[in-house]
Amino acid sequence: MGVAQFLNTAILTLIINLFITEDVSSLNQAIWQTGGLNSNIMLIFITNSIMPWLTQLLDVNYFYKLYVRQKIIRQGEDCKYTQNEANQAFEGPSIDLSQKYANLCKTLMFTFLYSALLPIGVCFTFFSIVCIYWTEKYLLIRRDSKPAPTGSAMAEAMIDFYIELILLLFSLGCTFWEWVNYDQVHYLTWLQLGFSTLHYLVPIQKVCGCIVDLGIDNATVETYDQKFLTFYDDYDRRNPVTLDSAKEKWIKLHQETVQSNFQPKTKNLIKKFHQINHISSGIAKIHPLDSRNIKDIDQIQELQS
Repeated sequence: MGVAQFLNTAILTLIINLFITEDVSSLNQAIWQTGGLNSNIMLIFITNSIMPWLTQLLDVNYFYKLYVRQKIIRQGEDCKYTQNEANQAFEGPSIDLSQKYANLCKTLMFTFLYSALLPIGVCFTFFSIVCIYWTEKYLLIRRDSKPAPTGSAMAEAMIDFYIELILLLFSLGCTFWEWVNYDQVHYLTWLQLGFSTLHYLVPIQKVCGCIVDLGIDNATVETYDQKFLTFYDDYDRRNPVTLDSAKEKWIKLHQETVQSNFQPKTKNLIKKFHQINHISSGIAKIHPLDSRNIKDIDQIQELQS
């Protein structure tokens, strides 16, 4: 999704201004003329620095939900809404992580491609990222509903895919804009493009793994039935058909696991309690017990009660 948005925003704008627009005698004229590529890219930079986080704050659907909530509260027992409609009204907006990652990665790719042409665009993007960070933090705490449990797999996949691509786009942008503006490319720019292309095409992690042990081994010998209690979520607990039975099974197995882990500790405490009583009863002068023994006795008395 991020690549598709990047193609629509950056590449399509480039093609229209440089190759489709009529009455353009040279590439420099298409770039620097009034209303040319330079003006359009600057307008996109300004728009991207404001609109992503502002549209999230001024969410029309959220303000409509606030109106419905107040209407339900005022009507009280005479409310005409069903329970399902009332629940949806009082539920916060859902979080779509894929959409958020796509918008952010599109902005980064766009910035790195055109940073050599318009360096001021980096400042606009930095301002946008800071505003997006604080906006997402506010929405997560104050407005959004609880998101579905997710691990770090999506974030790691985005980093692995986009970071290398962004470096390649930066090198391509430097090479292309240097050629367009100066009709020549410095050898260091070609060297930068070669290294970034090599870094993107060659699986660096696999190569380094053949040379040095990276200590990354995701293989496991446990089965799904042995480890599924540690998962945040699974298909059975998400499927509406199997939701109730899957939750009941999960809670039952979780309770059995907790009890099986608690019984050895209880036996050890009772054994220690008998040892303390035996030692204290055989000695005429009874010394005060230390804090650890007193804590153990308190736990045993709670268990017996």
